Amino acid sequence: MVAQAALARPHCNVSPEPNTPLSRNSETSTTLNVFDDGDTNIEQLFTDLGAQYHKLHPNIDVNVIFDQHGTADAAIYARLAASQKAGKAAPFDVTDAGFIPQGELVNMWVHLGSQAIPNMKLVSPAFVRENLHQAVPYRGSEVVLAYNSATVKNPPRTLGQLVKWIEANPGKFDYCNPADGGSGDAFVQAVALMGVKAGVVKELQNQAQYNPKLESAWSKNLQFLASLGKDMYRNGFYAGGNTQILQLLAQGAIQMATVWSDQSTAALKAGQLPKSIKLIQLKVPFYGSAVPLAIPKNSAHVKAAEA
Repeated sequence: MVAQAALARPHCNVSPEPNTPLSRNSETSTTLNVFDDGDTNIEQLFTDLGAQYHKLHPNIDVNVIFDQHGTADAAIYARLAASQKAGKAAPFDVTDAGFIPQGELVNMWVHLGSQAIPNMKLVSPAFVRENLHQAVPYRGSEVVLAYNSATVKNPPRTLGQLVKWIEANPGKFDYCNPADGGSGDAFVQAVALMGVKAGVVKELQNQAQYNPKLESAWSKNLQFLASLGKDMYRNGFYAGGNTQILQLLAQGAIQMATVWSDQSTAALKAGQLPKSIKLIQLKVPFYGSAVPLAIPKNSAHVKAAEA
C-alpha cells in the first residue's frame, strides 16, 4: 500500500519536541504528518489546510499521508499500537482515522483541552465526554439523497418510499461499494436495519459489549438488499467510491444516489454537478456525525499537532 510505504519514512523516529510554544522564527524545521483515511476530497482538504498552516508557521511542513477509504487501517493501527508499546515515536502526528474510537478505549491519544486548543471550549461537552477527552471535531457531514430534479419530480421522503422508487425505476439508482465509501455504507446500513427495534439497534452498535446473536434481526433485510441488486445501475454495478457516484450523477447515468452532504455541496458549488441535482434529507436521516481529529500520545510533535 502507498500509505504503508509512506508511514515507513525515517523522520518518524525523531525525539519528541520540548514542551514549549511554537515560534514563527524558530530555526528548527519540523515535518508534521497527518494521516487521513477518507476520500480524495478530504485528502485535498488536508493538503489545502496544510499549505495555510505552513504560511503561519514557515518552519512547519505538513505531510499528508493518504489511505483512500481506510483500506490499510488495520495495519496502520497495529503499527501505532506497536510503536507505543515499544516506546517509539508514532508513525503520524494527527489523524481523523476511523480507528480513533478504538484507540480511545485504550487511552491511546493525547487528552485535549482548551488551554492548548482554545476552540475546545466551543465544542459540545457531550462530544468531549463521548470521546473521553481524546478527540476534537473539525468538520461535520451526513449522507443525504441526491436526485435529478429534471427527471424526478416527486422524490421519495422516506426509506420505504426510496426502496419502492428503486424497484419502479430499475437502473436509475446506485450506491457505492460500502467498502469504498460511507455514502454506500449508509444505504446498506439503513436497509439492513429497516424495522429493527431501536433497542436492538443500540445493542448492535455497542462496541464494548457486542452480541453476535442479535445479527439474526437483520437477516431478512440483507436478503432483501441482495434482491435489489437487479434494480441497481447496470443490474448491480456498485461504484468504486463516493467520487464515482457523483460522476455517475453528473453524467446522467443515474438519476438518484446516496451522497455525502459536504462533498456533493462542494461539487455543486464548483459546477461539477448540474444545477438540476438536488439534495434532500429523508424523514429518518441516513447516518452522519462530527468527524474528529486525534493526536497519538507518542507523537514526535505534540505541540505542532495541537496548533
